[in-house]
Amino acid sequence: TVVNPNWRAKAMPMMTPIPVQTPGVQGWLLAKEDAQLLISELGRRTDYREFNSPQQLIANGQSIVLSTMRPRQYVKGANPTQTQWPGYQPEMGTIEEGFSLEFSPLMSLDLASADAVVKLRLNQIEKMVPVKLDLPTVVAPNQRVEVEVPQMTMANIHERFHWPMEHVLLLSMGVVATP
Repeated sequence: TVVNPNWRAKAMPMMTPIPVQTPGVQGWLLAKEDAQLLISELGRRTDYREFNSPQQLIANGQSIVLSTMRPRQYVKGANPTQTQWPGYQPEMGTIEEGFSLEFSPLMSLDLASADAVVKLRLNQIEKMVPVKLDLPTVVAPNQRVEVEVPQMTMANIHERFHWPMEHVLLLSMGVVATP
């Protein structure tokens, strides 16, 4: 990830745009030498972060999943009860937060081109908004219960790309929440 999209200013002359169907996502092809220069340049930035080994090998026709998804629990509601203190049971919810990237490459038989299916799901809880509910019960007639409402940012991509092997595919999700 790169926090600031100004990396494009220097990289744009090296990149050839390709069509992408997902709104907000852009794609380019770069010569392999230019891709190495771009990665080297990005590595010098303080806002650059790699989530996995840059030398990750994926067998032809196989998939790899990189994921930082983790469950986050919160109180999403309250159910009244008549028999026990405090007169309600908290209703818990769980949200998967982080990202999950699935990459499935397939090289052509003549090794001249590659296809890849890219699936990315990004869920980020920006904040939990507290809401106080009046929940009078027989056990406690003047009680208030605090629940949480998640404010979230989500981004998804599920596309297939085709490009010549002498180039590198580069995709940008735009400016989205950092998981």
